[in-house]
Amino acid sequence: MDKKTKEIHDKLKKLQVGDYLDLDDVEVLESDKDHLRAARTFFTEVIEDAEYLTHNPSIKRMEERKQFYRKKLSELEEKKKRGEDTCQGKFTSTEFFESHRLNDKQIHIILMLMSRRGIGVRTLNTQVSGEVLIMAVKLLVDIDVEDARKLLTGSSLLRTDEYISSANRRRGHSHGWDIRRIDRRREKSSIEETHFELSDWCVDAIYGETTTEPTHSQEEGSEDELLVKIEPDVELSDVVLPVETKESVLSLLEQYRNKEKFMDEWNMKSILGDRKGLNMLLSGAPGTGKTMLAKGLAQELDMNLYMVSFADMVDCFYGNTEKNASRMFNILKSGENILLLDEADAILQQRSPSRTSCDRSENRVINIVLQELENHSGLIIFTTNISIGLDRAMERRLDLKLELPVPDLLARKKIWQHHIPKELPLNEEVDIEKLAESYEFSGGQIRNAVLSAARTAMRRGQEDVGMENFLQACEEEIKGSKAMSFFMTGSKEEDVRGYT
Repeated sequence: MDKKTKEIHDKLKKLQVGDYLDLDDVEVLESDKDHLRAARTFFTEVIEDAEYLTHNPSIKRMEERKQFYRKKLSELEEKKKRGEDTCQGKFTSTEFFESHRLNDKQIHIILMLMSRRGIGVRTLNTQVSGEVLIMAVKLLVDIDVEDARKLLTGSSLLRTDEYISSANRRRGHSHGWDIRRIDRRREKSSIEETHFELSDWCVDAIYGETTTEPTHSQEEGSEDELLVKIEPDVELSDVVLPVETKESVLSLLEQYRNKEKFMDEWNMKSILGDRKGLNMLLSGAPGTGKTMLAKGLAQELDMNLYMVSFADMVDCFYGNTEKNASRMFNILKSGENILLLDEADAILQQRSPSRTSCDRSENRVINIVLQELENHSGLIIFTTNISIGLDRAMERRLDLKLELPVPDLLARKKIWQHHIPKELPLNEEVDIEKLAESYEFSGGQIRNAVLSAARTAMRRGQEDVGMENFLQACEEEIKGSKAMSFFMTGSKEEDVRGYT
């Protein structure tokens, strides 16, 4: 089939379903249906040219098609306006776009994605890649690539109000939290690789078939794509802490449980102002129990625990990180949730002089966080693995600052006992006290050693877990720490085993 025959064949296919209307064939678009049919035909051509230019870049062709499509777009708008002035008033599509206060660029994206709905041979292909959409928008209006990308990010109006949705997940594959998380990460790292499609409610609303608004449905266990819900499966009594540290935690819990008495009857609001929420900082080496303590607090207060990593919040495009910082605090509006900000070093550190755009962006994020710390009514927990110089304004807003130390001998015994389940068959030669004395491990290292010993015993077909399994597991944990230390520093340390 030659090119000309194929064009005729495609046009006939479009005519069969009543979606095709050549803009050159009419003087006035007399109805909303005519407008949408003409818009579908026009934007289908734009998408096809954008796909071609994406894979076959040509400056000359790009400039030619820009002039052509911008002239055609003006004709489309003029004929639509003429029809609205002389016929039935504003079309349904016009009323929809105006009521939702969408700008021209957002309308173009919606109509481009709508052109994939029900057009002949493309009925099943409703998706368009971000790369093609960016190219198509550039054909229609003068816009930078970065500004075009902002129209498609997760924090953009088109995404947050669910006019469009990302469609990286394969059709029919609606299960698997790992798939969803991979898709979200890919979406954040590359808008170009993400595929988008128009939501069903938006299609119906444009056609005037329904007035239903989006439900803003969220994935199970998450209120926002930035947040990961953590199951608080740890009792506070299971968290091994120094006595004075645990006393500080319990005092904070009492303040939260009796906030009305604390603030009003005891008039602590004269010191704290109207702030209802609490903020705490947990610092310490990896594996010392920061996340475990957060779980214990959530269990004790019977509250939901959500975690967000600062690394996930950062977006390389101007303004998006600040928007993400504001959005993540929405989870605390009800006051029944705990927000765990993991790896929050960049938020906690002192603000630097605004010499560069990066400095200004980081300072804006810190300013947003400082403001939110005064307004929320829940519990915010910051964690950090390193010693940092706290911003003075940030330090003033932290109700409790705790450093979780590497456990001492008594604490290590308790942690070993806690991490070894009662159901785990132990050989009578296993000496918990000797393990605690010999290896100055953190809680995380002890957990890893127990798991490794159990795996080894099962692989060898043993009926129980012996002391030899635990000793081997501890040595492997030390070797792993040494390997990571060499990898990170580039120099081999003399001795990182730290046991007697």
